[in-house]
Amino acid sequence: MDVQRRRKRICAVALLQIHSEESELQNFAVLQNTTGILPILASTFRRGEVPRVRGFIENTVQRYDDLDFKFHFRLDRCTADILINYLGNSNIRTLETYLGGTPALTLKKQLLMFLWFVGKV
Repeated sequence: MDVQRRRKRICAVALLQIHSEESELQNFAVLQNTTGILPILASTFRRGEVPRVRGFIENTVQRYDDLDFKFHFRLDRCTADILINYLGNSNIRTLETYLGGTPALTLKKQLLMFLWFVGKV
């Protein structure tokens, strides 16, 4: 049984159990019970680890030949470089200041991510 189907069944069973109780007070008691339904529901919706490739653009994309680059980004590499240089030199992108949190992505990384996304639609 796949994970989505299992989650739906667990939720359905939990909702049936909650609605089959005699009063609101009993429903609250079931939800508050650590061996009850709430921990089961919470565990089914926890987000698992998302597989990620670290340094994908810096390492993998740089090794693409021209055909692979065009296949994934729908542009020649030289056209993408011209677009990156044009946007980098224009007033479209304002100066950014680092205010904490995750550091801002480079213009090249932002543009390649956008092109990859649009190329896959």
